[in-house]
Order: sequence, then structure tokens, then C-alpha cells
Amino acid sequence: MSNPNNYNNMPSPDMGVPQPAPYYYEQPQQPYQEVTTTTTTTTPASPLAGNRKFLIIGLIVFGVILLIILLLSLTSRNNNTSTNNTTNTTKNVSLQFRGAFLPAEAMESLISDYETLNPNVKIEYADKWPDGSFKDASQIYKSEINRVLRENDSVNIPDIFMVNNSWVGDYEKYSKASTNMDYATFNSIFYPAASTDFANDGKNVYGVPLWMDTLAILYNKDILSSKSIQQPSTNWVEFKKQAQALTSKEGSTIKVAGFAAGNTSNVSFGFELANILLLQNGVQILNDQNQAVFGTYNEAAPAVQYFQSFQKDGNNTWNTAMQNDSAAFLESKVAMIAATSYRYRDILKYNKAYNINLNIGVSQIPQITGQSQDIINFADYWGAMVSDSRGNAAYAWDFLKWLTQPEQLRKLSENIETATESFGLLYPRKDMAQILQTDPDLSVYNESLPYALSWYMVNGTKVREEFGNIINSSGLTNQSQVTQLQTSVQTIITNKGQI
Repeated sequence: MSNPNNYNNMPSPDMGVPQPAPYYYEQPQQPYQEVTTTTTTTTPASPLAGNRKFLIIGLIVFGVILLIILLLSLTSRNNNTSTNNTTNTTKNVSLQFRGAFLPAEAMESLISDYETLNPNVKIEYADKWPDGSFKDASQIYKSEINRVLRENDSVNIPDIFMVNNSWVGDYEKYSKASTNMDYATFNSIFYPAASTDFANDGKNVYGVPLWMDTLAILYNKDILSSKSIQQPSTNWVEFKKQAQALTSKEGSTIKVAGFAAGNTSNVSFGFELANILLLQNGVQILNDQNQAVFGTYNEAAPAVQYFQSFQKDGNNTWNTAMQNDSAAFLESKVAMIAATSYRYRDILKYNKAYNINLNIGVSQIPQITGQSQDIINFADYWGAMVSDSRGNAAYAWDFLKWLTQPEQLRKLSENIETATESFGLLYPRKDMAQILQTDPDLSVYNESLPYALSWYMVNGTKVREEFGNIINSSGLTNQSQVTQLQTSVQTIITNKGQI
């Protein structure tokens, strides 16, 4: 395990579906009707004939019951083995699944369950996320996906591949839209950000989230307590005052930072924080036609400037001379940072491995007074898309629909808990929210998921670079720079699919 001083090299992600409809059937109509006949004979009816009549009626009733049981049995089997009746259960299929951040041991039992239910399907899963810093690993992972898709290599193209939620637009033309899930169903089951990312056109579903994530404030309880602060404020004005009070300096040199913000170079989720402030300040990033419009809002530049002020004003709480915010947090050199639950898990892992004994708290991201809703946060997660080049799209979508049912998602989360010796995943389905309402690690994140927003970046890697160029430049960002940024973002959106 690497030293926490090298925290920049730790991997980090820029990180449903309804149950099968119950089988409704009509009770089979009785094919025989009781008929009244008239006879002129006075001979008494034979007792044997009467018994024969009851025997026939009994056999009919028994046959109807047997038919109902058979139909229910077949229906139950179909609901368990397949979520899409377009797949051919006699065809042997091998699905290649290129994953990211999900260790193979977390997927093995789920794949085994599915293969047991669908013996004609075999799934080969591999976590393809490389080692190294997120920036380098992301470039390697994305370059390899782009290469096989561009070359249309039917041998090496995976049937299922995972992408960051900000990359989806670039891969739509290389993927197969869902064959078993319509937009209305998808939108009703997953949190709103998933529809923004994976079903942006309001018609087709191009992928599914296997988990979702958002941001929270991680804080060092001991540092806050030393300044008689119980927990971070959930209002930005008061929060900034706290951050300034928690900052210790020798001259102009920060010894202990109050809050890591102001740039995207050594602030892991600086891009997300800047977006949160834009959205909280009432800025619309894109219009309904996916055209960038944030540069037309007078509130855009002040939002970016507020983010920068944590570094660039006279009472700053952070600067570029500091190490990566997560490493600084582990070394008690910063009191508060913004992080996803995935990064929080990483920090807990290092905290335990090196016996650092940090006393860590989790708090909601601060909000702006008078904003449009009580909580506005930002979505940051990965999902799975399906390639059609190998001709197995229907089978791949059948597996993904099965995988994103509550029972399977819960098992996946439990497997992650075991593999990481930590907490599990944040569920992407609205109907699973209650499970994590009191979770000591995830409840704050879970509370934000319904209000975690996203926007159709197409190529989030390039968008982040463009945001970083203006945020990290000298001085505070002005409206002219925001307008230039809007133009750059629009170019990225217009050129979607040019991987």
C-alpha cells in the first residue's frame, strides 16, 4: 500500500428499473355449461350414472387447477431467468464486461447467480481500471475504450463497458439503446441525474448506473473542537467564516487550512464544487436543446469568484502550495474538504491502515440562502453502456436490467463492503433510499441523491480542462472569461462522438 503522502496516486472515480410486472391471467372459462334436459321416462336414474357425472366434473376441476399451477410455474421461471423476452434461450452467448472500480470478487457471485438462471449465457468480467493517479488512469482507460470502438474490432469490443456519467454523450453512437427499458420507466426508477446523463434525449436509454454518488463535507472533529465549532455550517456565509477561523498561518504560510477550495489543481473535486455554486446561484448550464447558456447569466461569474475566494482573497483558507486535499486531510493539515463517498472510503482505508486515528465527521454541502430548493448538490458516478458490434445487445441489456433490480444491487453493495472492509454503495434507485437513511457513513450522501444535478457534458474530461483553465488563472474570473468558457463547452458538445 502506498504512503498517504502519495495520495495523488490513489484511484478515484469521477464517481431502477422496475421489478418484472406481475403475471396477470384470466381464469379459464368453464368449457362446459350445465344443460337442463326433459325426459318422458319414469325409470329412476342409475346411481352409477350420477357418480360418473361427479367424476367427470371432478376431473375437469382438477385439470383446470393443474393448468393454472403450470402457468404460474412457467411465469415465475420466466420472471426469474429473464427480463427481456427477445432473447433466445437456446443460443449460447458469451458476454464481455469491461468494468471500472468494481473488483472481480464483488461481481463473481452475481454473475454466477445470473448464469444459473440463464445457463446459455456466460459473462466474463474484468475491472479494467489501471493503477496510478486518477488523471493518468482515466486517460489510459478512456483511450483503450476509444481505440476498440473506433476500430470496430468485434473481437476486442466489450458487450458492456463502464463510463463516467460525464462521458455518456460521446459514446451514444457506438452503443445500443436499451431493448427492454423505455424512458418513462427509467425516469421513474432512477434518480433525476441518471436521466440527464443516460437518457438525455427523453426517448432512449443508453446506459444504467450501478451506483450513484455525490459530495459531502468531511471534517476533522478534533480540529473543529479546538476552535469550539461543533460541526460545519450548512450555509455558505457561515461556513466560510468557520473555514477562516480554522485556518492557522505563520505569516502568509498556511500551516493548517480551514477548507480546501479555490482551484482544480490540488482540490480533488474543485470542478464539482464550482458547478454546485453555479447551480445554487440560479445559473442554468444548458437549455432544453443542450446548448450552453451559462455565460448569459450575470450570476455565473460571482459564483466562480466565490469558489476562488477560498484561495485568492486576503483571508484565504487554502492555496496551490498545499498538497492534494485528501493527503492534507489525512495529515491533519486541513480541517474540511469536499469529497464523494468513494473518496471517503479511501480516506477511511488509509486512516485504518496507518493507525492515523482521525476523528472524521460527515456533513451536508453548504447551501446558498434563497436558492430554488433546500439542497442542491452534484452527481458524480459511473454507469454501464452496451455495444452492439458483437450482436449480443439484447442479452447484455437483459443482464443489466436484472443486475439493477433491488435484490442484486443490495448484494453488490454487500460484496463491496466485504471486498473493501468498509461501507457499501449508494443505491441509484429511488425505491431503495430508505435503506440508507440511518447509515452512519452514507446517510448524508443518501439525503443528497434526489437533489444531485448533472448536465450533458458529452466529454467531461475536456469540459473539466476548460473549467480549470479559467478557475486556475491569475485573478478572479470575470464575465468575459465565463462567456469564452461557454463557447468552448458548446464546441465540445457539438463535436460529440468524435472519440
